[in-house]
Amino acid sequence: MKQLKSMKETLMSAVQGQLGNLGQADYRELGAAVDMIKDLSEAIYYCSIVESMEESAKEQKKMQQQ
Repeated sequence: MKQLKSMKETLMSAVQGQLGNLGQADYRELGAAVDMIKDLSEAIYYCSIVESMEESAKEQKKMQQQ
């Protein structure tokens, strides 16, 4: 998940840089970058759910062993 977050931050920085100079911005590239940011956000969200489910399963297993 670290890599996903890093990729998202890199894209967000690039988009923010383009937004600082809208007269020179390439709107197709901005749109594609925003779509990628949304996709990465969704992937991060689902990864966090999976991690939570795995952690919960580990805790339940520990409790059953006691």
